[in-house]
Amino acid sequence: KEAEEQAKDKYKYLIGTYLRPAYSAFHYVTSIDKSDGDKVTYGCTSVYIDLRYPDSECGIYIRGFGYIEIEDMDRCVIDKKEFDNAFNEAFRRIASSFKIEK
Repeated sequence: KEAEEQAKDKYKYLIGTYLRPAYSAFHYVTSIDKSDGDKVTYGCTSVYIDLRYPDSECGIYIRGFGYIEIEDMDRCVIDKKEFDNAFNEAFRRIASSFKIEK
């Protein structure tokens, strides 16, 4: 238990970080759940969207989760602007799908 807590504490600096662990996945890290030495599992706000295609499916998950391989961590860090762009576009697409034509 103590080793598990130490592993979690080691990666607490990731809280508040923006990650892009996959091409169409954007995460804002909100908590660290566990680490096994090879990967870190975290809670996050997730945005899934492929910005290349205007009709691609998308989703926003306030209480999502993800994991990242420790060796890939530096490569996956993005800035807030990139996350906000994906979030805003996903929100726009979701909102436009609810428009009712008369």
